[in-house]
Amino acid sequence: MRQSLQWVFYGLLCVLMLATFYAILNAGSPHSLLRYIVRDPAYDVSIALGLGIVVGAIAITLYTVRRESPLKTMLESNVEYIHKLRRKGKSEEDIALSFLNEIGSRRGPLHLIAKRRVLKHLSRL
Repeated sequence: MRQSLQWVFYGLLCVLMLATFYAILNAGSPHSLLRYIVRDPAYDVSIALGLGIVVGAIAITLYTVRRESPLKTMLESNVEYIHKLRRKGKSEEDIALSFLNEIGSRRGPLHLIAKRRVLKHLSRL
């Protein structure tokens, strides 16, 4: 995700967090600004819950985008070794499996996801 798009999501996150806090603190109030949008105060809790879920989803998305992958870091620190293995005629899949064995990855769905990510990063190196 581009940096400018991340800043847009951070701004949206801040605005929605303020709206969520306002909705929580003014739930049921007849003088709330929510009365201009929704006349019935019975929906205030639902609106606050919905805003909270949207804030949580945006926060999780931003966290996963910004988090550095340990597999990517490991692969980038071993570029020389990867080139050496390629010169020896090792396939991309063999290199990926050797790295996954080094980190102790076991067979299963998480292993398959990690293998796909390693193969994706190997193609970029």
